[in-house]
Amino acid sequence: METNVQTVEVQNISPEEVARPYRFWSTDVVRALLALVFAAFLLITILWGFRNAGGAEQAWKQTKELLELLLPAITALLGSAVGFYFGTQKIQ
Repeated sequence: METNVQTVEVQNISPEEVARPYRFWSTDVVRALLALVFAAFLLITILWGFRNAGGAEQAWKQTKELLELLLPAITALLGSAVGFYFGTQKIQ
């Protein structure tokens, strides 16, 4: 009776990788979601500005003042989230 024997090579797997449980909310998923949320805030702010641009002159002045406050803050949040996300990715 012949027996077919197959060998399997186990490469460098650390005990941490073997014992680590699967988590859906990994840091990469959370970072990507945060970047998407900040991008959505930026899009909503821009669309809101366009919607109010066609209104009365007084409404546009108030909208312009709010945009001058909101756009730099939202842009900084989005830029830092995207920079942090891509800056911490491991090169393989």
